[in-house]
Amino acid sequence: GVLRAVERTRKVYDARWQGRPVIAKVFTRPGKAWYHMRREWRGIAQLQAREVSTPRPLLCGRVRGGWAVLTEKIEGAVTAGQLWERAEALEQKESLLCRVATELARQHAKGVTQSDLHLGNFLIRGQETYSLDPAMMRFGRGEVGRYRSIRQLALLTAILSEQAGPAVERVFHHYAAARSWTVQAGDAEQFRHAHRRCRRN
Repeated sequence: GVLRAVERTRKVYDARWQGRPVIAKVFTRPGKAWYHMRREWRGIAQLQAREVSTPRPLLCGRVRGGWAVLTEKIEGAVTAGQLWERAEALEQKESLLCRVATELARQHAKGVTQSDLHLGNFLIRGQETYSLDPAMMRFGRGEVGRYRSIRQLALLTAILSEQAGPAVERVFHHYAAARSWTVQAGDAEQFRHAHRRCRRN
């Protein structure tokens, strides 16, 4: 069945291949589908090379209606976005964001930044967190710098209101610990400012 559809660009299917459950991402945009498939496939290879957990790639190629990438299906996993919808208490939401922030810190330490950062890009099962949508990631040579890292974290935490200030601060310090940062006063101030700006946008 169709899990997600982006009009005239791609569809994500829950499928079976060689008797096993898989996720099939089919790119359908005329004139761009092959390019989008290659970008997805290369992105997965980059994540694997940098030891960032992502569903294992199985196959890419031509299918009816477009070009597809098949990856393993992580059975029993749900996206962080789905967990967010189910979370009722602020403590649950804070705990989830801390977990995602740890994975984001791992990505940044490996030079990976996301150009479309949201909770749907993180898949969670038990103690494992997987990164999704590598086509929307950029891969740098060294660690992501503080300024850019803080802006990305602010984007992630913009889902929490400014009234949840202490929770927002704790997610920031959780991230900083995962990066082994010594937090300067300027870092915390920059983060607060970036969080407010992201909330407004």
